[in-house]
Amino acid sequence: MTVTAIVFQSLLGVLYTATASFKLARHPHMVEDFQQMRLPYSTAYLSAAAEIVCGPALFVGIWVRWLVTPAAAVLTLVMLGAAIISYPRRELWKAIGVSVLVGLCAALALYGYSDLSDAVTS
Repeated sequence: MTVTAIVFQSLLGVLYTATASFKLARHPHMVEDFQQMRLPYSTAYLSAAAEIVCGPALFVGIWVRWLVTPAAAVLTLVMLGAAIISYPRRELWKAIGVSVLVGLCAALALYGYSDLSDAVTS
């Protein structure tokens, strides 16, 4: 595993764990974001559930490699849903940020998958 992958994995793990914590605590910024997108706050709890499990899994995945691919794949799907909802309802810069996170999660899932496939074939 490369240092770059470890850094991205760690940063994404911390980011998603913190974001989930803010959603679960009903931080005013999160409440405002979901109101701005005209979504019920129950959807925040749904995404927080995925983030609170997958965020730490990315961090632990530094040592337990098989956790990375499923965690990153789930987060990719969550962020794809966020992107689909965000584009028509939010400012462009926020939609671009969501797109970057989709790409990073997808790249991490594919990178983890290539590590797993290398381990199986060797």
